[in-house]
Order: sequence, then C-alpha cells, then structure tokens
Amino acid sequence: MYTTPPDLAQPTRSRRVDSAAGPSICSAMSLTWDIRRVGRAWTGDELKARWELTPEKFEVYKGQLFWSDEERLHLLAMLLENVGADAAVRLGDPAVWKAAISDLGDTAKSP
Repeated sequence: MYTTPPDLAQPTRSRRVDSAAGPSICSAMSLTWDIRRVGRAWTGDELKARWELTPEKFEVYKGQLFWSDEERLHLLAMLLENVGADAAVRLGDPAVWKAAISDLGDTAKSP
C-alpha cells in the first residue's frame, strides 16, 4: 500500500497577491506541461508545483468558472495531464477538435 510522504500529505498553498489588474499568476501557456495521450499521476515535485496553481475554491462568475482564463487554463492543463488527450478528444464533436488542430498549423506558419 502506498503511503503519502508527510511533506505531501497536507500541501499548503500560498495566498496570491491581488493587484488592481487581478491575481498575480503565471501564464498557463508559458508553463511546461506534460500532457500525454494517456493520463498519468504527478511526481512529488510536480504535485507540489501543480498544487500551487489550483484555485483555492471553485467559483462561478458571469457563467464561467474562476476569475480568469489563466486559472481556467491551469485547471484544464492539470486535468489533461491526469486524464490524457485520448480521453479529452472523446468529449464533444470530433470536428471541433480537428478544426482546432488544423488552425494550429496555420498559426505556426504565420510570421
């Protein structure tokens, strides 16, 4: 049986400092994510880093979860690391996923 090491059993989250522009958080797109086709569990170091990115509570504001796209993208990336891309693309219309991937090629060619 696996026992969680004491330093990971009760991760603590530092409070974010809010400014007039909003919470001070890193851009989800600039972080390194390890999203694979099949989901995976995080290592000890990843767990600590990902825990720091999780919102303190789930809130809905104007019909959307959380306060910013960055928080939503952080959560999405964390979930994708855990469940994998194969599971994600089975949600919704496959044509939407194919169109999004097709558009990635167009933006990569742009100067």
